[in-house]
Amino acid sequence: MNRGYDVRTKLLFLLLANYYALITPGLVVIWVLILLFSLDFIWRHEYVRLASYLIFFGLATVCLSLNIDEASHPYLGFFLLGGLTIMPCFMVGLSILRTPVHEFIQTLRKWRVPESILLVLAVAMRFLPTVTESYLNIRAALKLRGEFVSWYQYLLHPLAYFEKILVPLLLNATRLGQDLTIAALTKAAGSHHKTSYRNYVFTGKDYLGWFGLGGLVLFTLGGFL
Repeated sequence: MNRGYDVRTKLLFLLLANYYALITPGLVVIWVLILLFSLDFIWRHEYVRLASYLIFFGLATVCLSLNIDEASHPYLGFFLLGGLTIMPCFMVGLSILRTPVHEFIQTLRKWRVPESILLVLAVAMRFLPTVTESYLNIRAALKLRGEFVSWYQYLLHPLAYFEKILVPLLLNATRLGQDLTIAALTKAAGSHHKTSYRNYVFTGKDYLGWFGLGGLVLFTLGGFL
């Protein structure tokens, strides 16, 4: 298994990414944050996903360096600057969502997070991918019935489309939430005596990430970046 950052390190990245998104720092701070978290993709051998992120960030940086900003091109400048500021949050958040549920729960147990919260998180992390799969199955069933085969039919009959999608999706989501909760309780997700055959501990990669983030915060507070 190719392990990258620990979940707790990723949560710290997410916290700082959201903080910097609120204060809108300079491009240097954003790029340092991106490059630090890029190590996680390299360690996990996710080169294609990393390349797509870096290409977007690189093109946005080049456009902003060419004075394509909110003053000269309002909509494009807003998109570029907003993308550079917010995309690190999505970059880290999607990486956390791809983390196996057992790893996520076991690492948070080391922080003494209450079991009631861990149970909710365990159900939620399994709920979102399953709802997406249910939505695709409903769309496939509609196409088999000859309804909403082409994309323009969604635009011509939006209310009918939402009715045929939302009603079965909500019914399925209600039943799905109950099934996932029962499955999580069966696996002792809310038990204080839950054990794991894997021991998730900090490695040198995590200390490198914490050291890099600490240095970034100090340089930012000191006005060097």
